[in-house]
Amino acid sequence: RITISDIIENEWFQTDYQPVHARDSTEEKTTKSMITKSPSFINAFQLIAMFQDFDLSSLFEEQASLQI
Repeated sequence: RITISDIIENEWFQTDYQPVHARDSTEEKTTKSMITKSPSFINAFQLIAMFQDFDLSSLFEEQASLQI
């Protein structure tokens, strides 16, 4: 059997190998707090309300038909 240390020392494994660094616990806490604050699902009305410049009034107003 081969051990993990033998694999890491192998020339084939060393090609393009970049060791993984452990995450910082403060980074993980920040990410978790951001996830819990944002809703996982929003409906169409909430999405539209987020954009103040999104004008839908033309969809609800009757347009005068042009008669020649």
